Amino acid sequence: MTNSITDSAQSTVRPFKLVRYFSIASISAFAIATAILGIVYRDQSVRDLISQGEQQNETLTRAFANSIWSEYSPFLSMTQQFSNEELRKHTHTIQLQKKAIAQMRGSSALKVKIYDLQGRTVFSTDAAQIGKDKSESTGFKTALAGDTLSQLGHRDTFKALAGSLNDRNVLSSYVPIVRNSQVAGVFELYNDVTPLVQRIETTQRFIIFKSILIFGVLYLILLCLVRYAAKVIQSQNEALQKSAGAHKHQADALKQALDDVQTAQSQLIHQEKLAALGHLVAGVAHEINTPLGAIQASGVNMSKALEEALSEIPHLSQKLTQAEQVLLFRLVEQSQQNERLITSNERRPLRKAMVQQLKEWDVENPRRVANLMIDMGIVDNLDVFLPLINHQQSAWILQLAYNLTRLPVSNSTILKAVERAAKVVFALKNYARQDHSGQPILVKITTGIETVLELYHNELKHGVELTRHYDAEPELWCYPDELIQVWTNLIHNGLQAMDSQGAISISVQQIADDCQVKITDSGKGIPTHVQSQIFEPFFTTKKAGEGSGLGLHISQQIIDKHKGTITLKSELGHTEFTIRLPLTRLQEDPDNSSESNTAPIGELSYV
Repeated sequence: MTNSITDSAQSTVRPFKLVRYFSIASISAFAIATAILGIVYRDQSVRDLISQGEQQNETLTRAFANSIWSEYSPFLSMTQQFSNEELRKHTHTIQLQKKAIAQMRGSSALKVKIYDLQGRTVFSTDAAQIGKDKSESTGFKTALAGDTLSQLGHRDTFKALAGSLNDRNVLSSYVPIVRNSQVAGVFELYNDVTPLVQRIETTQRFIIFKSILIFGVLYLILLCLVRYAAKVIQSQNEALQKSAGAHKHQADALKQALDDVQTAQSQLIHQEKLAALGHLVAGVAHEINTPLGAIQASGVNMSKALEEALSEIPHLSQKLTQAEQVLLFRLVEQSQQNERLITSNERRPLRKAMVQQLKEWDVENPRRVANLMIDMGIVDNLDVFLPLINHQQSAWILQLAYNLTRLPVSNSTILKAVERAAKVVFALKNYARQDHSGQPILVKITTGIETVLELYHNELKHGVELTRHYDAEPELWCYPDELIQVWTNLIHNGLQAMDSQGAISISVQQIADDCQVKITDSGKGIPTHVQSQIFEPFFTTKKAGEGSGLGLHISQQIIDKHKGTITLKSELGHTEFTIRLPLTRLQEDPDNSSESNTAPIGELSYV
């Protein structure tokens, strides 16, 4: 009755469709990422285009205003006396139009307008526009207040200097005409930016296409891996079900064949492997979380700094002179060149001395200025940047410089974190790799050692001095999965013996036709009277609950399988395991051609 209920419950369990859910999730994520990338690129490019076009329009405005003002300013100041029709036909208007067309010919300018202080169009290269009221225009109001406003728009038709144009992208800028520190009028200039917008759209399409191509290749690779994983899971599940069925039918026969010692040994070996696997997984999770946290924090810092910097850079020419701008970028460049990390102990006396110096220079808020300069790594020759520090826009200047310097620093942090995470994932991949061929393969001996060291990096970096002496890195025929288990057992035992505080040394040498590996730790050592027992099953010098006494026994079995030797020298503060393995190709044992005697930690099988 119980069996029938269990079978019924198992039959109602719906299988998890891994490939389908992976495909839906990954394609959705890739599509969203591609769309966001294309939108962000276009928005940024359009902002850059407007900023660049605005600067060009300001330059053209100043050049045009300077060339006409002395000659036509008396006429422009009297335009209120004329009607719209009189203004269009006035001799000065016609002369001014000819001069404007001559001045703007050869540039990207399409149309020129001049407004008086009441918002009336007193001049336009398009005569039909003269006399129109623009006093309620946002651009006119902004220019009247002394600022420049640029707007990008699309026109199906546009009447330009050279005639009527169709289907154009036009950038219009309202620029104040300033004379004697007063706004004397408003200048509006239209520029043709159609080629630039088309180039942006072409590049945007290329970015989207390239992103789709890259994401598509990545998706296919991941899909292959997921499908392979699904097949492996399904295969293992079927194998487990068959094994469970076979054990169920043969339970009575096995109970008679197996004695209590064999059962206990199998269970303890299994627990030993699972315990080591759990220990490694915890360390690997921490090692991956650390760079992920750094990436997240740096990404937030970069986003904030970039947003603030982009919003302030357009105002740079308005708030700083050319010389001050050069000094600002010199400050940013010097900060980026200073890669030395200032520690907390160094920071306090530096800040104290800097605050004192700033007070002597009568700098406002010296503590804040000192903190920003130290954060940017500027601790010497402060007098060079005194014009910026004492500037009336000092707070704005230093904050902009700080934001600009944070971008490469945060980017460097992200690159280092990604590199660190990639190393951990690569090591975990090597560690989890399973070779079911049962055949020895040719590998470099240090590859497995470095894999284990990478996975134990979380413990090694806190209080453990690791020394490598690789006099040689020979390749040998071996079962790499099983050797990784040996290195895991020896390094893990060394860390436990030192309580993760001390020194571990690993040396690799080639002696004649043998490869010799020595793993030494500075732990409490193994008493002389028990050293002859350490390779026996179930013997351990650890406290109860810390080990089963099978790790070194399994390691010896693996070394024996490789026709090598493992020996021990130990005293207080120095324990050394020496492993010698032949470099000659192993002869496969016919009795073990299909599977290995031992399984790497993490496989759910028994030794």
